[in-house]
Amino acid sequence: MPILFIPNDPEAKKSPPPRKIAPAAPRRKGKTAFDFGTLPPLKVWPPDSAEFLVWQCREAVMRALLMWEKIAGPLKHWQGSTQRKKLKVNIDEGSDLNAYYDRDSLGYYHFRSKTTRLLWRFAASTDVVSHECGHALLDAVRPELWDSNFPEPNAFHEAFGDCVALLTALADLETRKALLKQAPKLAGANFVETLIESLANGLRDFDATHNGAKARHARNTYQWVIPSTLPDDGGPGVLINEIHSFGQVFVGCFYDVIRNIFAASPKKDAKALTDAAHKAGKLLVRAAVKAQHTPRFYQAVGRAMALETSTSTPADIATPFAMPSTSMGFCSAATPFSRRDRHCAASRRRGRARRRRRWRRRRWTTLRHGSAFRRGPRCACARSTWAVSPSPKRATSAKCRSRA
Repeated sequence: MPILFIPNDPEAKKSPPPRKIAPAAPRRKGKTAFDFGTLPPLKVWPPDSAEFLVWQCREAVMRALLMWEKIAGPLKHWQGSTQRKKLKVNIDEGSDLNAYYDRDSLGYYHFRSKTTRLLWRFAASTDVVSHECGHALLDAVRPELWDSNFPEPNAFHEAFGDCVALLTALADLETRKALLKQAPKLAGANFVETLIESLANGLRDFDATHNGAKARHARNTYQWVIPSTLPDDGGPGVLINEIHSFGQVFVGCFYDVIRNIFAASPKKDAKALTDAAHKAGKLLVRAAVKAQHTPRFYQAVGRAMALETSTSTPADIATPFAMPSTSMGFCSAATPFSRRDRHCAASRRRGRARRRRRWRRRRWTTLRHGSAFRRGPRCACARSTWAVSPSPKRATSAKCRSRA
């Protein structure tokens, strides 16, 4: 028996329309899953019904979990205990412009406009549902980021939720087909990179000057700065010192990673887009797990993504984190591979062996011809501070004398 499903946000422009699908199969015993309580009968319910909202939210959150397991492997447990296999989902917590993950459960609200009487139900948005599920997924593998004292790890939590929403959307075949018709090169604004439209529209109806009154965009030109240098408040879409806003800096980099990997594919079809999303998602998850918990967490994750890359070229990762439009503000983030990182251990050993051989040759020449090595001042035209004297009695190099 099918259900009616909205694959993106209900207010996303030019997105695929609601369609009938077979719901996700129940999770097997012993696997991580969600607790929805008693599910309503399985059928195609009207979009404004409470029963539709339950099945819509269930399908969205299950798709987020299945997408995670494709790129990161089976999720062993939820945060809190290795025995915790179920996470409670509250479909409608009442009237508010909000949705949440609080370690105990996922929760979604509704909001009715006082002027137009339009009703927004945020559990109906696949973007909103998968974003909150992204918090839970990250918390399961990096719980120390939840209560971080640094602003960037907190902003990364919000960015990770948006990245999960992106990857969940791109896991849908009809969404990928519609996206490639609208934006064949993934450039410019489109319904996938525009995130959580219904919540932004509700905020705009409530307060048109609110910073969140404009939908967040993964395709953006925000530039990294120290968060504390940003204003604490600003108009719609302005980059401010607030975790949802500042999270867009990282999301912009991640979206560009997907675009770069897709651009390097021989074919520009839906399968190539799936592969690009999976590659970028795998790198993101591995980097999020391994990145050092530091004040400059964006830099740490971007660098870890570059070091994790194997099937993608380093430029796919390096370029988005180096572009001025989405710069992390650090040379090491702009060039994720340092001199030491660029060379493997075997290459470094070969370099040391060459230097030892060179030293032995020079030493042999010294012993044979009676000259000596000395530590001398750096001369104006030489790169090395080593100077060779043809005789131990002479103080400077016969070839190049320092002007000092």
